[in-house]
Amino acid sequence: MRTELHAFLQSVNSRIREGGIHSSLNAMAHAIENHWDGLFYCYDDARIPRTGNGLEITIRHEKTSYRRMSGMRSWDSYIAQYGRSSFLVPPDVSRDQLMAMAGDIDRNDYRKRWREFNSRIRVQSLMRTARSDYSSSLRRLENSWISS
Repeated sequence: MRTELHAFLQSVNSRIREGGIHSSLNAMAHAIENHWDGLFYCYDDARIPRTGNGLEITIRHEKTSYRRMSGMRSWDSYIAQYGRSSFLVPPDVSRDQLMAMAGDIDRNDYRKRWREFNSRIRVQSLMRTARSDYSSSLRRLENSWISS
C-alpha cells in the first residue's frame, strides 16, 4: 500500500511541476504528504481497524451521553479528565484481555510510538494555532530562529 501510494504521489508531484494538474488534486496530494506518518498504522498492527467507522460511532455515542448527563455542549472537560486515548480500547474487551494485550507490547516500541503520536499532536496544534493567530505564531517562529 505504501509503495503504491508513494508512486501515485510521485506521479502527481511530477504533473504539478509540469503545471497540468487540477488544484483539488494538488490539495489532496499535499494532505496525504502531511499525514503520511499516521496513514499506515492499521497495516503495521492487525489489531487496529482499517476504518474508523466503529470508533467514530463509539465516540459519537460517548459524546452524546456525556452532553446529555452534563448539559454542556463541549466535551473538552471530558477529554481533559479521561485523556485523548480513552477510546483506543474496544468496548468488548475484558480487563484480563486488556492486561494480556498490554503485556505483549514492547516497552521501547511503545515509547517510540507514543513520542511519534505526541509529536504529530504538537504539529497539528501548532498548525491550528498558526491558522487562528497567524501574527503571534509568526513572532514565536521568528524568535525561535533568532535564539538558535
